[in-house]
Amino acid sequence: MPSIYSSLLPAHQWELHRFYLPDEFLDIDQLLAHVKKAAALEPSLPNRVGKHWKRISQLYDWASTHASGPEDWRGIEKALARARVLGRASLGDVPQPTRRKAGYVVRVAPVVNPEPDYEKLAGAFFELARLIREGKDRNPDSESSS
Repeated sequence: MPSIYSSLLPAHQWELHRFYLPDEFLDIDQLLAHVKKAAALEPSLPNRVGKHWKRISQLYDWASTHASGPEDWRGIEKALARARVLGRASLGDVPQPTRRKAGYVVRVAPVVNPEPDYEKLAGAFFELARLIREGKDRNPDSESSS
């Protein structure tokens, strides 16, 4: 399920991570100490992060009105996907999906994670090794030229 964080640019997501450390479990004293330290290292970071947080809050408020309520995360995700606002800057009218001859337009919106999923990464390396062992080229475009 896509994250509402993917509505932000990756650089903005990294700023949120640097300021709040959302991937770590900190008690309130630890969090406040970290926020104070981060603000001292990057004085403009609190202002930038506040703008990013406002963006996420606006998206959440908008999407929750198009879902069954503020706790309906699946509905919120569907509302955001239908509106195609993930990865976009506007909260305006819901744009209509576009269609091309070859099919639908696919939008990819990254969600940064400071701690990689090592199991998925290992699985990708094993799959690559399997393809190499079977003699399959890693470049899918080269199949059409053979």
